[in-house]
Amino acid sequence: MRGTTDIEFLYVLLLSLIKSDSDDDVQHGFEEMLKLIVQAIKKLDLVELNKLKIALVASNRIIGVNYGSGHRGEIDVTGDWKELRKSGHGKNFALSMLLEPMYLLTGRNFQDYEKSYDIDVCSDDEATSAIFASEPLTTDTDDWLNIEFGEIVAFEKKGANVTRKVSKLNL
Repeated sequence: MRGTTDIEFLYVLLLSLIKSDSDDDVQHGFEEMLKLIVQAIKKLDLVELNKLKIALVASNRIIGVNYGSGHRGEIDVTGDWKELRKSGHGKNFALSMLLEPMYLLTGRNFQDYEKSYDIDVCSDDEATSAIFASEPLTTDTDDWLNIEFGEIVAFEKKGANVTRKVSKLNL
């Protein structure tokens, strides 16, 4: 392993947990990684909320994951992030940030919209670009797909076709 950041370490850890590049094995690797993180923070008595919104990108594949653990290291966190956000501060506000969706926009001609995140929104099979974000970055928020807390999304391009699969993580 080379590098100095937490994400570089997590990337190496994830790669060590993945048995193959199938969607199921990648999902299982993410699930195991979260379990190891929670186990380590409990063992080190560093239990605190952990938000992990991650996208892995390869030339013909993108995988995005929205997960983490709560204030006590629990991984089966539930709640209405919009209601929790209203508190404006403290543990409920932090929990709302954990539970908030990760946002995804697909389309084409991204390069035509300099200095913005606009894109020509289109179906997955016509898309040439994807944007993952912690909040919608364009004025038309209805175009953004919500990747809910505890979900994984996998895009893959094979020839002219793009597939999208959204799955619930087994946590």
